[in-house]
Amino acid sequence: SVLDTLYQQADIAQTPTDAEGDLLVHFIDVGQADCELIQAPGANVLIDAGDIGTGDLVVDYLKAQGITKIDYLLATHPHADHIGGMPEVVNTFKIDKVLFSDIPAELTPTTKIYERLLDSIADKGLKITKARPGVVYDLGDGTKLKILAPISQNHEDLNENSIVCRVENGKTSFLFTGAAGISS
Repeated sequence: SVLDTLYQQADIAQTPTDAEGDLLVHFIDVGQADCELIQAPGANVLIDAGDIGTGDLVVDYLKAQGITKIDYLLATHPHADHIGGMPEVVNTFKIDKVLFSDIPAELTPTTKIYERLLDSIADKGLKITKARPGVVYDLGDGTKLKILAPISQNHEDLNENSIVCRVENGKTSFLFTGAAGISS
């Protein structure tokens, strides 16, 4: 049942992951939504934060992993299933840099969750940086976060304006696509 699934997710969210290494990538179970935590040698990155109603679960999961600070918080695009839990994350943790996709003005959402996220960011005195393809962020000890897309603004579809990025550590890399399709 749906209730059993929520209880299982809550139990998992409060359990530290039994893993070790220089680079840990967590795909957090937030149902049909997206949320990934990257623990690199010198930085923590959170990509998206689940849907509306999953913020507390994401916060509990991050705390269970020993997270106290998020160096890079990426909102791949402003659909609720990617930013729904982000206000709780912003309100709970120290955040250094917030990255948003660069979306055309005519696609700027007017949803309550988007407004709530903007308010949370403003209340903490944080600034929003537009993700630009080609920009590389140093995550420590040779680990890099590289922004790949969006290459140009798609004036029809928020999904196609998603941040696409790659985390590279030696011969290991991870590609994160938000909700971008093949045209991104």
